[in-house]
Amino acid sequence: MMPVFTYQKVASPMLPALRQEIENLWRQEQAGIENVEERLSQIRWVGRDEDGTLAGVCSSQVEKGVFNSQYFHAMRVLVGKPYRQNLLAFELLAHMVEDLHVQRQGKGQIGPVGVKAIIQSSIVAERGAIHCTRTFQFPVNKIPYTFLLSGFTSRKHPEYCCYFPDDGDSAKAVLARWAADSEAFSKEASIVALGDTSPESDWHAALALTAGGTESGGVSRELQTPHYRKLYTLTHNGQLQAVCELVPREVPEINARLLGLHLHAAPEAAEVDLLACLAREVFEQLNQPGQPSAADAAGLFLVYTSRTGLPIVCPVTGFHLHGVDRQGQELRVRFFEEIKVKVPL
Repeated sequence: MMPVFTYQKVASPMLPALRQEIENLWRQEQAGIENVEERLSQIRWVGRDEDGTLAGVCSSQVEKGVFNSQYFHAMRVLVGKPYRQNLLAFELLAHMVEDLHVQRQGKGQIGPVGVKAIIQSSIVAERGAIHCTRTFQFPVNKIPYTFLLSGFTSRKHPEYCCYFPDDGDSAKAVLARWAADSEAFSKEASIVALGDTSPESDWHAALALTAGGTESGGVSRELQTPHYRKLYTLTHNGQLQAVCELVPREVPEINARLLGLHLHAAPEAAEVDLLACLAREVFEQLNQPGQPSAADAAGLFLVYTSRTGLPIVCPVTGFHLHGVDRQGQELRVRFFEEIKVKVPL
């Protein structure tokens, strides 16, 4: 039978008795805390077992993500050894995330964009592979929260980021533009993967467009692999509007390969968001168990040659901001469901 824990938000100033309990837990677990006063000031939630014994603590402080330079509430969880084979650590995180989300809503969505955690447990290396996405919803959570792998630190520890839902003006504007310009078009369009059984005329039309169409999506031509040629066509009312080529790219920080969407639009293409149309549909087609074209990829990515101003997670495509390079190019990623990547050796 799973133990039942109770959770307590830590008030400020911290009561002396609680302070003593936390310091005792740190000593028992050989946590090696150096700046005790600073770390005590960061404790936000504690969990107790059925006997009232302190079983775990959760702390947070504001800091930048390792890879995407956004500000997060960086969380640390320490759970006593007798309680590590249950969901105590996750429930502490669940209470913390819900509390911080409510606080952000009360501030008009100003402040850190979400929460992040670096998993330093040896269990990660022992498993050999970890999920790119982890979603949980405990009773305390009004909505499910998804943590996304942003990369492995120099010590091979995975960093996961969870972005608070965004229903602010920026997200509303993106959805409004999509509804006004592209949604109806997207529903009427046909997006098809070209394969061995595709008509030769479809291949000729697609290859002609890749040679002379208008390129966007930002994937550099030198990243293409000659032996890898996966094309999707987008037609509307019988007219070829665009071709999307999937281009593989190794992303070192997540130790995995992603497939980039490289868009070739016809000169007479409709003035709609073709890239978003393709990104939504191609993801749905590839996000299926056993898809041979996606078997060795963790997900899809988009590269924009400049900052887009889109919300952290685009409400239309579901692609999230992974990072911005020194040239100002914006990389957005969407992982396939239940996908795992190997932990670096």
